[in-house]
Amino acid sequence: MRIRRCALNLAMLWLLSAFPAHAADFSYDAFAALPIQHEGRIKPLETFALVHLERFHGAALGNESAIAWLAHAMFDPADAMQQPLFVLKDADAQSMLGLPARPDHFYSFSEVTQAMAANQKLMRSLLQRPVQELSPGQRAAVELYENTGLFAQITLSCTSFLRLNIDLPAEEMRLFDRGQPPSAFIDYYKRLPELQASLRAVVRRKGEDLRAYTPAEMQLAQAAQRLSVTMESSRDNTLLRVVPPQWGNDAWLSPWAMFHAGQGSPETARIIGLWRALAAAYQAHDAASWQRAASALVRESQAVLGVRPSALALEVLYYRVDPLGKSMGLYALGFVLTVLGLGMAGLRRPLRVAAFATACAGAFLHCLSIFTRIYILERPPVGTLYESLLFVSLIAAGFGLYLEYRLRNNLGLLVATLAGSALLFTSQSFGGEDSMGMLIAVLNTNFWLVTHVLCITSGYGFGLVAGIIAHVYLLMRCVGYDADKARRYLRAGYGTALIALLFTALGTILGGIWADQSWGRFWGWDPKENGALLICLWLIWLLHGRISSRLRERGFAVGLALLNVVIALSWLGVNLLATGLHSYGFTDKAAWALAAFCTVEFAFAAVAYTVLWRRDRAA
Repeated sequence: MRIRRCALNLAMLWLLSAFPAHAADFSYDAFAALPIQHEGRIKPLETFALVHLERFHGAALGNESAIAWLAHAMFDPADAMQQPLFVLKDADAQSMLGLPARPDHFYSFSEVTQAMAANQKLMRSLLQRPVQELSPGQRAAVELYENTGLFAQITLSCTSFLRLNIDLPAEEMRLFDRGQPPSAFIDYYKRLPELQASLRAVVRRKGEDLRAYTPAEMQLAQAAQRLSVTMESSRDNTLLRVVPPQWGNDAWLSPWAMFHAGQGSPETARIIGLWRALAAAYQAHDAASWQRAASALVRESQAVLGVRPSALALEVLYYRVDPLGKSMGLYALGFVLTVLGLGMAGLRRPLRVAAFATACAGAFLHCLSIFTRIYILERPPVGTLYESLLFVSLIAAGFGLYLEYRLRNNLGLLVATLAGSALLFTSQSFGGEDSMGMLIAVLNTNFWLVTHVLCITSGYGFGLVAGIIAHVYLLMRCVGYDADKARRYLRAGYGTALIALLFTALGTILGGIWADQSWGRFWGWDPKENGALLICLWLIWLLHGRISSRLRERGFAVGLALLNVVIALSWLGVNLLATGLHSYGFTDKAAWALAAFCTVEFAFAAVAYTVLWRRDRAA
């Protein structure tokens, strides 16, 4: 049972207690670029660190970088287990586990593990129940349990070559080279059968009565027991896959998995030796030896077939520079400058130029981010909900800048800066654990990602642009702007809606062809399929109503503004349902945010329609 791991982790605390405090003045650049196989692809160790620190802590760990935290956890696990790392904000979960309430909501691995061990029966029952049946507090407790399991794998991943607090009697030391006394499990491993045979011989002679054992025999029994705890605690330790495969195998191994699988070779022995040198340098606070070992390990690991050093280095740079965050900031600044320019006639032209330049800089970084992700992943950047937000926001911002270049009336700037900043801000809610993971098999086909997914997400982008233009038109009319100028804006929205319909309809048809090839049916009334159809029907109704004069200008504008609601429900809403082939799981937070957005949009549409209806009636 997995709960048994709690006791093993607590036992390992004593064995690791001899480790010194971690060093904080090392250069981690080479260490950060070390390759690891995680979530189906080879990525740099820094990405692995960022993902797990975000999952455990939810934010940066003081002044310590993610890669420095990972080195601390791997090479000084006893100290890392005492660090207040895990965030638990749910009061019910805190009370359930008997954890004290704290203003910062952070708890150490040691505290959480002891709480889990004291509530084994409760945790066992929660783990056996479906997630849908759990209360928010119970789900938080289960998530905390899973996080501590991952952290335990990280902290214990290198214990095969880290120093253990184990002493052997002098008689047994004859098994080892006098010049190099054993200090780590890897030293004891080859002689472990002989040590166990010696202990079995003692047990046969002395039995189970510990009082009959000599001090040397007790020392032997304790050493054997501690080695067994080390071995047992590592049995499922497969998370840190940093040892390249041998003999044509594609799967990388963790250091412990290599021992258990018996897949050692001269190459893996050399890599493990470098890892051991890295750990020794860390524990000795030897920055020069650390740098030499890390650089040698990078050269050794990146020489493996299938590893792209340029992609690893680029990924490290990508997460450190954070171009998407800077792009969002530039879009937001461009929006502020645009609004200021609309209200300050004397500075309108210079503010418009500044806003356009700022928005272009944001779009450049945004586009650079997308192409960086394409190069790293070797696939189109639209495989997940988070990635679709990045791509749709680029489509909307880019088309807005194109409109500004053509019309030069601030409409495109409003569209580009508002769509770019709002959608990138929204993406942060879905990208907390973004690590550019591999896609499931049915999605991992570049042809259909390029054709179907890019078409349908482009349709989302153009549709949102049309909706924003309708919002601008309605605001202008409601506050008394020139009606002819507002109509020019709405005509741009009409043309954009036609483009949105083209891409959405084409994407829907291509999606049906893909579904027929993948699942044997063109249409299955999946929520995502229904959502795409709903966007098409809504646009067809609006455009047909306008062409046939069944919808007046006012009604068409309100309907076009509500297109944002249709897209939000079809794009994001169906992904939050606990059903369908495109479901990513239901979350209360996302549901409330989506409901609030729809409520605000309906309220805006109702108020705008009422104001314009009364004004037209009075005229």
